Amino acid sequence: MRKPSPYLMRDLNGDKVQDIMNFNVALKRHRSRSVFEISIFLFAVAGYLLALAATT
Repeated sequence: MRKPSPYLMRDLNGDKVQDIMNFNVALKRHRSRSVFEISIFLFAVAGYLLALAATT
């Protein structure tokens, strides 16, 4: 029998949520960000700043 989840967060695929929570919380591993993720973030910030500058 499976051990009940210590986490309250559930969705239709409970195992996937459990795996994500175990990876991020229980194991306390730090995953380095990829260049792709960082570039998307910086592009979004630049777009926000350009939109803000265009409206003022």
